[in-house]
Amino acid sequence: MPGRIPSPVNAALLTIPTLGLITAILALRHLVAVPGRTLERLALAGFALVVMLPSSKVVDTGLIPGGNRVLQAASLGLLLVATFASLSRSDLGRRAPVPAAVVAVLAAAGVMVVVDIAAMPHLGIGTIMARLLAVVMVVVMVQLGARGVLDLQVTGQALIFSFGVICLMTAATADAVRACSKFKCGPFGGQITGPFYNETTFAGLALLALIFALFQPDRALRVAAFTTSAFVLYAAESRTSQIAAITALAFAALWRFAPAAALPAVRTALLVAPTSIALLGLHLVYASETAAFSNRGSIWSAGVNALGDRWAWGRGLDSWNVLALDRNFMHSQYLLLLYSGGVLAVLFYCVAMMSILGRARTAQDWPAVAVTMALLVFGLVDIVWNPISIEHGAVMGLAILSALFASGQHAPAPAVRAGAPIPRRRPSLIASRGGAPVRDPDRKSTRPELQSPMY
Repeated sequence: MPGRIPSPVNAALLTIPTLGLITAILALRHLVAVPGRTLERLALAGFALVVMLPSSKVVDTGLIPGGNRVLQAASLGLLLVATFASLSRSDLGRRAPVPAAVVAVLAAAGVMVVVDIAAMPHLGIGTIMARLLAVVMVVVMVQLGARGVLDLQVTGQALIFSFGVICLMTAATADAVRACSKFKCGPFGGQITGPFYNETTFAGLALLALIFALFQPDRALRVAAFTTSAFVLYAAESRTSQIAAITALAFAALWRFAPAAALPAVRTALLVAPTSIALLGLHLVYASETAAFSNRGSIWSAGVNALGDRWAWGRGLDSWNVLALDRNFMHSQYLLLLYSGGVLAVLFYCVAMMSILGRARTAQDWPAVAVTMALLVFGLVDIVWNPISIEHGAVMGLAILSALFASGQHAPAPAVRAGAPIPRRRPSLIASRGGAPVRDPDRKSTRPELQSPMY
């Protein structure tokens, strides 16, 4: 029967929601497991879910009054709830050090906003406020990182929960499959898009879930999230996400298992990776034929023509629909930065990513390495994060900031000279008045979920 979806696709459409439900339940169990931090974690998970919805087909149903604006306001509100919930914690005084590279993230967003306003003097006040609120959202995420809310495991659980719910929503989506094109066809006879309009958005969220699944302390959650995300990556047939996952896992394994003598060479390779990948991304934008990368070349060509000689400062994000293409977006993180904020925006982004990789010191920093490399490669032919827009890419921005705060937390052991006495660590148990050992309250961990040997 013409147009009938093959039965393998139906099987995949049944499998994805089932796996998603299991994954969401397991992630939710961990999000509520720590007394006193439940509200901030649930708010973070709610943000990761709600900020994805403006890019989904949920908006078309008309079930959400106000559509995208309401969802964007709700996502920012959930971040504020997480921030205010963290204020009541007893360990408020123990703020995490804010990495200097956070300034680079904020600077990139600031440059993009200034260029946008300067290049488009007739922008409406509503558009300007939307850009500024997106920057406010970045500032709030930085505050959450400073308060210790954005550690990699908790951020991962929030993202995995969001991914599980998105998979579950596939069951209620009328058209969750895109027909095969001349460029590619999924393994089940169609490309699974989930509740989104294209498979890349679905697979990009699966990419994050797969990477974050690897360092979850609970085996059941780890297996469920990895299985679900790997199945979605396979079913969606997004080659960009698949290549990004393989690259990230390869670099993470190299960093974690390389001999100590080889770590300096690996670290050097990681330090040059952001700049090298950004240059490669811009080379693809400028040199690709129009039919390259599933017709992305034609979009890039239009963007390059619209940019003209304004590569130093950019044209401003909101000029894209006027000068380039109405419906097709840029499909390149590096073109987005160059077009919206010029070379400065690209440099600030590279500095932030280099900081994550440069702060890695020990094998325990491999999760931050994996997250960063995955998003660097994903950005070659798709947008990772637009920091001046409240949209689905904000979950990847959340991942970047969590990696930025986590990288370098595990300091290497100090070298000891031959013949020198070995320094003794302060004991964590002290004798009580009756001689029975009790735990020193000064060494009591406020982060029990980070005691897993996998972290």
